[in-house]
Amino acid sequence: MYHRLLTTLHQKPEHVRQKIALVSAICVTAVIALVWISTFRIHPVSSSAATAIKPLLLLKEGFVGMLHTSGSGLANIKAGFDQQSQLIVPGN
Repeated sequence: MYHRLLTTLHQKPEHVRQKIALVSAICVTAVIALVWISTFRIHPVSSSAATAIKPLLLLKEGFVGMLHTSGSGLANIKAGFDQQSQLIVPGN
């Protein structure tokens, strides 16, 4: 059965075989994507899930705090460069 199908496909022109290959690849990809998406389940948030999120919030707060600290540190560095440039080139 498959041998006859493959023989028929080999006899078709190149552009027809390319279209068949493209449509086949799209169909297989769509089936895989649908199976993958169907594995996602939406569960109601329970108390254990709410506590599991808390460490992520702590990580976020730490990261935001680090950015604020870095921002003030960069402002201090810029002020230092400004002071140095005034010492090197007087009158600025």
